[in-house]
Amino acid sequence: MKIAIITCGSNKKPYACSTREMYEGGIFFKTMRNYVEHHYDSYLILSARYGILQPTQTIEPYDDEMLFVQQFARKKAIREGRKPPSVMPKKKRLDWGKLVKSQLNDTQYEQIDWYVGHYYWKYVKEHFAHPRNNKILFEVPWGLNLKKYKL
Repeated sequence: MKIAIITCGSNKKPYACSTREMYEGGIFFKTMRNYVEHHYDSYLILSARYGILQPTQTIEPYDDEMLFVQQFARKKAIREGRKPPSVMPKKKRLDWGKLVKSQLNDTQYEQIDWYVGHYYWKYVKEHFAHPRNNKILFEVPWGLNLKKYKL
């Protein structure tokens, strides 16, 4: 089985719902989701709050800590009258990488393609990218022609 792992999005629904629905307000998440749904047997979602999530898994909305916070996310939160998200302390980010490893049994997959940014990959790569495991592939989606898969 060939799967993809994509990152969540900062644009979230204000109510509990499936992860597939929770993050679909963001164009990047929606584009990546559509791409992997067409090219992979399955996919998982990588969240700074929850770790690895199934697309059908129900979660509560959140806007607290992130692995990294882009300036636009801070400004958007302030504009919307919310508290800006904070950056996770380094120890917590390292622990998060271990959590992700504990949630993903990589031996059950023939291939896992990671479509995640540097800030996420930085804390999980040591747990998945090692010479004995050549099936783990880190992909950066920027080079893909994703326009075809936008809704």
